[in-house]
Amino acid sequence: MKLNGVISYFPTRYPSESELNNCRWLTMTNDLPWDPSSPDFVEQELLYEEEGSTLLPLTSERDILSVSTILCRNVNALCSNPRKLSSSDERVACLFNCSMTTAAKTRQVTTQKGIHSFTGHLTRHFRTKQATLRYDQLGGRHGRFYSDTFFSAVKSIRGNTMGQLFVNHVGFYHFVPMKLKGDAGDALLEFIQEVGIPGALHTDDAKELTSGKWEKVRKDHGIKQTLAEPYSPFQNRTEVNIRELKKHVRHLMG
Repeated sequence: MKLNGVISYFPTRYPSESELNNCRWLTMTNDLPWDPSSPDFVEQELLYEEEGSTLLPLTSERDILSVSTILCRNVNALCSNPRKLSSSDERVACLFNCSMTTAAKTRQVTTQKGIHSFTGHLTRHFRTKQATLRYDQLGGRHGRFYSDTFFSAVKSIRGNTMGQLFVNHVGFYHFVPMKLKGDAGDALLEFIQEVGIPGALHTDDAKELTSGKWEKVRKDHGIKQTLAEPYSPFQNRTEVNIRELKKHVRHLMG
């Protein structure tokens, strides 16, 4: 396997007639959906490279084939089940000195978004972050949003010269006017408060959309973000909506 940016691939060539008729056929694809632009692949490739460097010296061609087979088998899609409460009804009843019926009902209405883990002695309190529970969760296919910043040559009466646009694949969009590019984080927070917490965000790699206030708001609300590849604006659905929105504004002003 090789890496081109965040895309994992292996070099191929067109097989000959003899190879098509005599060689063994192997299915290399997977039925599970995957996102080829996810930055998680970079971390996975680096991890496999580190593990490969610590292997014992290879003594034969057969050993090389065995190690390659093991590493290739590890490169696969990952999925996990929703997190469940680790405490049992008996444990809850013992801690709160309540009946088993009350403990069971308590566990049913309790949401556990994460776990704090530590080693050694507990020396400080862990604050509970409730940001992800304050607003509506935009899950499912419609909960994935694309976002980008677009600019205007004319300043509005309120001093705005740009805006942050959020859209999804079914045509819903939300626009937040801004005065500076650094206000993108405040625009994301406004979107969360007025619309909800998106299940995922897809943007370009602009500094204001990957660091600062934007990054803090995104992490506080548990939003997964993916980035478009450089010089590939077609990967961001917002570009089409920006064009249509500007066309609509010109029509209204004309």
